[in-house]
Amino acid sequence: MKTLIISDIHIPYHSETALDCAFSVARQERVEEIIINGDLIDCESLSRYDKRYDTIDFAREIDETKYFLQELRKTFRRARILYKAGNHEERLETYIMRKAPELAHLKALMIPALLELQSLGIDYINDRSAVQLGKLNVYHGHEIGSAASVNVAISVLRKTLTNTLCGHWHKTQQEILRNAEGHLVGAWISGCLCNLNPFYRPVNTWNHGFAIVATDSNGFFSLRNYYIQDGRIL
Repeated sequence: MKTLIISDIHIPYHSETALDCAFSVARQERVEEIIINGDLIDCESLSRYDKRYDTIDFAREIDETKYFLQELRKTFRRARILYKAGNHEERLETYIMRKAPELAHLKALMIPALLELQSLGIDYINDRSAVQLGKLNVYHGHEIGSAASVNVAISVLRKTLTNTLCGHWHKTQQEILRNAEGHLVGAWISGCLCNLNPFYRPVNTWNHGFAIVATDSNGFFSLRNYYIQDGRIL
């Protein structure tokens, strides 16, 4: 089975060009599954950070994200689609708990209902557990905690001690080691699909990217981390 893994799209601050690259490769590879690995929607207006005068309101973010998901389903009609919550999706629940905890149990106010995921046949994962692709564990990344600022992959591997793929850090990296039993164990960090130079961090080491994982019936997998540069796959 082939799975496309995309993360950190941050609608409405997404890159159409980078997304087109990812979906073009996914169609060529005939992926059967898509994992949206967190931070699809930015939820900027709900964050604890200071807002700018031009902050986009949450209602518009919802509308743009719904449109994206509808187009995704039209493009990949038969694919299984999983949407794993990232730290930005958690902003909504945190905001409600802080401002109006009495509304916390209203499912109509949660991401799955607001984005109408059920009607699109998209499964939502909100419990911080890993999505397992055979012997590979897929996390958004915030579940693992802070990591080294330079080599995130090494830090993730030291914390999980198992095959792990994350997004979250907006940069493509990998670290593969041979353990004492002679087995290869690795950590992979996939790139983002959002604006690379946001106002709050104009200078950074981010890059556009995504991953495709092929898994066999025994749980063994091969993983390719794709880089995108100026609308081209590297």
